[in-house]
Amino acid sequence: MLTQHDTHLWSVRHEFKVRGLAISSRMTVVRLEGDQLWLHSPVPLRRALQNELTALGRVRWLVAPSCAHDLFLHQACETFPDAEVWVAPGLLGAATAPPGARTLDREALAQWRPSLDGVLIQGMPQVNETLWFHRPSGTLIVTDLLQWWQGSLRWSTLVWAHAMGVRKRVGVSRFFGRFVQDQRAFHHSLAVVSDWPVRRALLCHDAELHWNTPALALADVGQALGLSLSDQAPT
Repeated sequence: MLTQHDTHLWSVRHEFKVRGLAISSRMTVVRLEGDQLWLHSPVPLRRALQNELTALGRVRWLVAPSCAHDLFLHQACETFPDAEVWVAPGLLGAATAPPGARTLDREALAQWRPSLDGVLIQGMPQVNETLWFHRPSGTLIVTDLLQWWQGSLRWSTLVWAHAMGVRKRVGVSRFFGRFVQDQRAFHHSLAVVSDWPVRRALLCHDAELHWNTPALALADVGQALGLSLSDQAPT
């Protein structure tokens, strides 16, 4: 069942296993102009969820925001065959890329502005995550870059979350951080966050975060990323 976070923003969590590890992922749904729906990191679309989406509008775009978040993309394409499919750089040509998919690049990201901003995180070509900001609701939409595994977890998942440093706080998991090959490019691409008046964050794994002011969000996000974003923010 979809959870509504703002007038044009919803999400749903899906629990599943990867190599025996019980995890969850979040699909975020943004309604853009003309009741067109943008689906970030699709999860399995069971009939009830399909009906909820149809009631909100027309599913126009399906987005695989990183090279690691296309697990359920084919099923979403079959469910909504008229939707455009956009995937992270590096996924085209892979066995998992659906026919007709197109690569998220700078020109592609511009089509959803001004409501939805996106930036490709540089310096980690094995992942190529795109970070998103829904401007009307002040929401940062994150795939794997930031994680905080909250709530009740199975013991093996709990051990994993502690080992990765994302059980007690929001941060870059130790596993994910290993994919950063160019620290300078990585940090440079993330500087754009300082221009975004963030008040909420929806993480695929798996928390929803709230701040009273963008300044607090900037400080917390910067600390989680190991960056001094507040120093780069416009005055």
